[in-house]
Amino acid sequence: MRTTVQRIAVGLALLAGAWLAVPAAGPVAAAGGSGAWTTVGSLHQGRINHTLTTLPNGRVLAVGGQHADPDASPTTPLASAELFQPATGTWVKTGKLHVARTLHTATLLQNGKVLIVGGFTGDPAGTATRSAELYDPTTGRFTLTGQLTGARGGHTATLLKNGDVLIAGGLTAAYGSTFRSSVEIYHPASGTFRVALPMQTPRAYASATRLADGTVLVAGGETPARNPDVRAELYLPQTGHWQATGSLKWGVTPGSGLLLPSGKVLLTGKQYGDFPSGPELYDPRRGTFAVTRPVPLATPSSVEVLGPPLQLPGARVFAMGSDSAFLYSPIHDTWTRAASPAHPHQTATFARLHDGRILSAGGESYGSADAAIFRRPAQ
Repeated sequence: MRTTVQRIAVGLALLAGAWLAVPAAGPVAAAGGSGAWTTVGSLHQGRINHTLTTLPNGRVLAVGGQHADPDASPTTPLASAELFQPATGTWVKTGKLHVARTLHTATLLQNGKVLIVGGFTGDPAGTATRSAELYDPTTGRFTLTGQLTGARGGHTATLLKNGDVLIAGGLTAAYGSTFRSSVEIYHPASGTFRVALPMQTPRAYASATRLADGTVLVAGGETPARNPDVRAELYLPQTGHWQATGSLKWGVTPGSGLLLPSGKVLLTGKQYGDFPSGPELYDPRRGTFAVTRPVPLATPSSVEVLGPPLQLPGARVFAMGSDSAFLYSPIHDTWTRAASPAHPHQTATFARLHDGRILSAGGESYGSADAAIFRRPAQ
């Protein structure tokens, strides 16, 4: 069985992205696909396991992650950050983190700032950090904010309707670590964290999605036994309690979820060892999960990677597979192939631009600087 460290190096960046192939130049569409990919300016620093956050001004903030010489081990977390400018297709450097980190979370707050929480540091044990920082787009600087009560990486961070941020689960270190069930809530007004009631299940690399009524669905992830977790639970902001809900068919780890216009949640992830996997739908009215129709050219058990679902203009949803892009129609519950770039990059990170295009950046085992944009097909 692969170790947690190995999974971090080759797969766990799927919390922020999936495998991506980048074209050599200009739009490239695979035969039988739709839409197109276009290369854009490269990152100043190649990176993997970083975050991408679309800011209110339309720029995209890339933070942290890791990059290493293929002959060097372990990889070193990054403190650098940069901004993608959609108008020019280029990246510019911006402020520097106080604490270098990888496999952290980045949450856009209601005040327009970005909250950076936790993640793993560069010491030999890959220890998680308690630190948190705020990025201010108006100054381009990071400032330290309140500390977590418990260090963690590989956790979830979800913006609640009242503007607070729910921090759940994760690991205490990248190497031989303890799984957390603990939960904290960040209050932007005071810049502090407070302890909340724990989840019913300790887990890391789970999916967390805020539902239409404000409750938060936490599903899947990895268990302390290093198996995919099929259990799910709901956080109820009104009471602060957790409530068990239906079980997934396959489990998703690392997990990603998207709230659909229907109120259902589309969950995707990667194949975990020999365990079968595939995209699933959660129905909050029934509290149940159901496997979607198969992804084309593959059965649910053989889809090695299906990255985070991102809403395109209209009804369709984008997700990147191990070597092909796919579009999902929630109305018809069908997957179709989209245009795919020429050469796969492992574990790229994705963000949706304001105009509906999809930006991918970084990836590969040691951190690529490549970036590309997917343009949706005509409706």
